[in-house]
Amino acid sequence: MHALSYEWRRMSGVRSTWLIVAVAVLLELAVSAMTTRHLLGVTHQPVRVLTAAVPLLPLPIAAMAAGAVGALSFGEELRYSVLTPHAVTRLRRLRLLLAKLFMVALVALLLSAVSVAGGLLMLRYGHPGDGALRHQLTRPAALRALAGYAGLAVAGGWTGLLAAVVLRGAAAGMLAVLLVPVAAQPLVRYAAHVLAHGHTLSALGVHLHGRHTLALLLPVGHGREWAYAPLSGVHGPGTWAASYGLLVAAAAFPVGLLLLVHLVQLVRRRGL
Repeated sequence: MHALSYEWRRMSGVRSTWLIVAVAVLLELAVSAMTTRHLLGVTHQPVRVLTAAVPLLPLPIAAMAAGAVGALSFGEELRYSVLTPHAVTRLRRLRLLLAKLFMVALVALLLSAVSVAGGLLMLRYGHPGDGALRHQLTRPAALRALAGYAGLAVAGGWTGLLAAVVLRGAAAGMLAVLLVPVAAQPLVRYAAHVLAHGHTLSALGVHLHGRHTLALLLPVGHGREWAYAPLSGVHGPGTWAASYGLLVAAAAFPVGLLLLVHLVQLVRRRGL
């Protein structure tokens, strides 16, 4: 079985994939257009236009759409599978999973590229004479943010796929895409706060009892930047805007954990 060709035919042969991609592209372009028109003159942050950032969402639009595609790629496998369990060995199941991970990553990168390209067009025709905006996009910080934005989209897609595989359901996979960043956000915020203020591990236990720390551990709050703000071009009042390492760890940890759980299940389970 050619896993990649099989997965491509399966993914491109269902309407849900094209519907999710089309809706995500339209939303990205709409958000970029509104940001260019209403916010750019105030915030002067062109990266926000390219990433189509929406502060109310726990993840970028590209990441959420890729997570939905990933979750449905396994859910539809269970619902319309042409692979009988006794004909799929463990090695073939692993190859099929790798093919799904590759295709979901491709969808995530495609959505990220469309968002960036649409944002560039908005900036070009919305502010044709503003060379300072284009200069900001060539800075290393902006390029790192865009690379991290694409990586976060891939991580969102993989989280949706692996959660659906582990929990045996597309709905569970899509729910994990929404809940994982909400749960991780206060932990990332608090870790960045500790690092920014130079707290040592010995003082961590004392600092945990402060009222300010309890506020940091809440998932939402007034005036706080959301978890992927350093990758969206929006920097709130916090001091951890450059904490890319924490965001990489927060995105990689659920993916690695779900993959490990699935590998354990792969040894014990016979069917898909």
